[in-house]
Amino acid sequence: MSGMDGLVAGVAAPRASARPASDLDSELRLLARAVEAVTSVPVDELEVDRAARGHDELRALSDRLRAYSARLLACVEADGRWAASGAARTFPEWVARRGGASVGSARREFTLGKALAGDLPAAREAVADGRMSLEHAQVLAQLAPTSDARRAALAGDKADRNEAHLVTAAAQVGVDDYRRIVRRWAAAVDTVAHETEHAAAAAKEYLYVVRRPGGVESRGSSPVSTPRP
Repeated sequence: MSGMDGLVAGVAAPRASARPASDLDSELRLLARAVEAVTSVPVDELEVDRAARGHDELRALSDRLRAYSARLLACVEADGRWAASGAARTFPEWVARRGGASVGSARREFTLGKALAGDLPAAREAVADGRMSLEHAQVLAQLAPTSDARRAALAGDKADRNEAHLVTAAAQVGVDDYRRIVRRWAAAVDTVAHETEHAAAAAKEYLYVVRRPGGVESRGSSPVSTPRP
């Protein structure tokens, strides 16, 4: 086993049982050393198949770490003390300023963390175990726990409607197809919310035609296509 293989295998080992919160600092120090060691392996000296496998392994590890990081954000937001500084109007703005991220990126991360911490326990476990990619989880967090009816369906016992069903579907298709599956699910389990969302998106549709020398230029925006239940 090469040095890189050993390090990646070590970091990717099965998760231990519940650990004391005080262990986080020591584990982060170990992780920082492992990251330093892995990233010191010369990329241009790797065989292409090892580079491809390394990319797959690191992406899976990154997904697990980013999901955990998102849950930390949800914990910070719930505490509420972030607002005391008065430096930001919203939590995503506060996160963006701290980390040099865009507000949109911070909002997506917080949305994921909040969903994994609350409405999506099966997805949380699937990402932590490497059975679900972070992008699949982001799609689920964005589209699924968005109304009372949808949250009830997620927590329900109907095998073709609940969260376990959606987590299983994530392992069978790519992210783009999965987004369509979850959109259809959201439309089917809450038709009232679906119609409201569709009307709001349609209201934002516009088309401008601007005269230019030698012709015209059109500019427009159409709502995201939403499936009928």
